[in-house]
Amino acid sequence: MRRKAAFVTVLSSVMMTAFLISAQAKELPLLQDGTSLTVPDDLNGYVFVQELGNIGLLNPVYETDLLYVAMPEEDYRALTEDENPAEEEMEDCEKRTRAVFTILSVKDGGDLNTVLDELGDEAKEEYFVGSRTTGDFTHFLCMMPVEEYPEDVEDVYREELASLSEEATDIFENSSLGDIYDPQFLKVGEKVSFETTDLDGNPVSSGELFGSHKVTMVNLWTTWCGFCREEMSELEAINSVLADYDAAVVGILADGTSDEKVAEGKAILEEKGVTYTNLVPPEGLESMFPTRGGFPTNYFVNEEGEIVGTPYSFAIVDESREAVYKMITDAAGVDYEEFRKAVENTLYAEEGEVSDTEAEAAGGEDDSAEGFTVEANDAGVYRIFIVDEDGKAIPEATVQFCTDTQCMMKETDEDGMASFDNKPGAYTVHVLEAPDGYLYDDGIEYSLPAQWSDLTIMLGHE
Repeated sequence: MRRKAAFVTVLSSVMMTAFLISAQAKELPLLQDGTSLTVPDDLNGYVFVQELGNIGLLNPVYETDLLYVAMPEEDYRALTEDENPAEEEMEDCEKRTRAVFTILSVKDGGDLNTVLDELGDEAKEEYFVGSRTTGDFTHFLCMMPVEEYPEDVEDVYREELASLSEEATDIFENSSLGDIYDPQFLKVGEKVSFETTDLDGNPVSSGELFGSHKVTMVNLWTTWCGFCREEMSELEAINSVLADYDAAVVGILADGTSDEKVAEGKAILEEKGVTYTNLVPPEGLESMFPTRGGFPTNYFVNEEGEIVGTPYSFAIVDESREAVYKMITDAAGVDYEEFRKAVENTLYAEEGEVSDTEAEAAGGEDDSAEGFTVEANDAGVYRIFIVDEDGKAIPEATVQFCTDTQCMMKETDEDGMASFDNKPGAYTVHVLEAPDGYLYDDGIEYSLPAQWSDLTIMLGHE
């Protein structure tokens, strides 16, 4: 998945030298016609522009970076054009690459607060040192402190990067900036038409596909995209809920251009339990649904085949979930809270159970795998209750509460409760230890939904 902001850090505090940039200038063109950054033309290192496009969630914020590489341009090009570069060469290039500055642009009266709200903790107001308004866009010059070059990078490159950083404001002010070219937003209102097949080889026409629902969410993904796979269970739940609103999810396997890739994609979908339709990429996919090379990318298409709503290029994770749900509900004309609760309940129903296989494998004939319930609460915490067969509280039971990367442990109190004040997300629970006389198995995993809940686990007596 993409970061909430693909924000690149830049060098702003280095030892400045007497060397100042006064050389001939050259223009680095941007995607939008007639726009460019003006930079020195006699550098030993290589400087280029990276346009990342929209990095915002609820509000579009466009990122443009001026990057400097501490190596000659011909060496950099040779490395990046090599189909099989040596790993050590790529690592050396990475450590030699720094952002001189970042330009963050907003449209239609957006201001610095719009940028700060989208970036969250990634940026502070003091990092912004200039602004310009051109056409419908306001551009903000941002410079953030980062680590200096490693000691083995030659001094000439250190000096050039320091000088470029010193001249950042002049480069920003003297460059030709205009409206941001956003190929995804430009597609809104256009009509798409194609013929392709699903992953099983059945013919599919866009007219029949989109005409069967009021709105279709088109999810472009690839076999190599980890975040694409991670969000599939949630997309499956979303598709189930959208069915009640005459809407649906359709996937397009963007790298499904060979039998091998299609087979790999089908295996991933089967593993994730995906039932919504997935397609082989139609001819001209990038022209119809531009991705800027980032996956997942999502579009909304109405029953007439027209792209509507807000295209976006990030996966569903905790920090993006609200924005994604809002884009979906806006496009489908659905109440946000109603949709959110329905998706959470669907996920809960799918994830809040221990399967018979898991229970048998974990507990054998041990009946501690039986008897648990999960209910949403309005307490603002996750509460785990451990009780016996009669519903009597079991204090001093050790409960483990886990995310994907870390676990927390607490003992239940006299009410048999252990509470965790984590924000809503995907968590698992294990009973690690119980007082003498109770049956339990720490191999049994209980999944919690992405909402504050009460999980009650019943332990049997020995």
